[in-house]
Amino acid sequence: MTSEGNSAPGATPPRDALTDALAEIRDDFASQPDESADRYWLRVGLALGLRRPGRAQLLLERLEGVAAVPVPAGSSGDQPAAVDGGPTVAADADDSADADEVPVRSLLLARAAVLPLDEPPETAFGWVLRLAPSDITLMGRLLDGLVDGGASRDLVRGFGLAWTGGVKLSNAELNGLFGRFTDLEFTVASVLAGHDIREDAPSKPSISTVVQSWFMPRSGPLADEAARVLERMGGSAQRGLIAVWNTWAAVRYRSLMPAPLYEQLTQAWVTVVGRLPEA
Repeated sequence: MTSEGNSAPGATPPRDALTDALAEIRDDFASQPDESADRYWLRVGLALGLRRPGRAQLLLERLEGVAAVPVPAGSSGDQPAAVDGGPTVAADADDSADADEVPVRSLLLARAAVLPLDEPPETAFGWVLRLAPSDITLMGRLLDGLVDGGASRDLVRGFGLAWTGGVKLSNAELNGLFGRFTDLEFTVASVLAGHDIREDAPSKPSISTVVQSWFMPRSGPLADEAARVLERMGGSAQRGLIAVWNTWAAVRYRSLMPAPLYEQLTQAWVTVVGRLPEA
């Protein structure tokens, strides 16, 4: 028997998930010499934000030039915590942060929102995994409340998908948004389901699924599973997906839209999660 911290001769030393994730990012960076150093460190920051939020604050401070979000006394911010019976996620300092501070989740969203549209889903929407199912459903209820209170019904249709509020987006940008919404939908559905729904989909699609996808790009086992999860969770979850999407789109296109539109699109997120970074 060996004592803790010692390995038997010839044994492979244990690796934690963060070490593996960072090694993978380094390998990807090495294989893409045209990728900028800033993009590399952003991806490192997102990985840290998902796995070690307490340590991610220092990196975010250097990347964004903003004050770090305070960690509650006696907490390292590194311990996992179960949320609402859903997946185990990293404990967040957001809940105890001062109201004037920008939560880590908002910082991660803002950094990811400015990435190119062809960024891998785990980089573009990894920040969604830090939400709890109750965060998503509460945002959905708030969105319903805004519409019931007189706000435009467009708010529940998905900004850039069914309406733009007068914001001028190129056809290429609009076309690219549809694929991004699907990626976000799969990620939100995974949070609501309590596990990665990609694990539920068959690894090899059937011939009929492939043929259907030629005519209906959203068809397939993964899209079907996401739809089942959202339907099972109800209208609040479905509107919560739209609220998360609206926030991401508002931050991405903030410079193109009037302030009142931006505030409407982000109000549900700000109420549930907290402030977003200033422009």
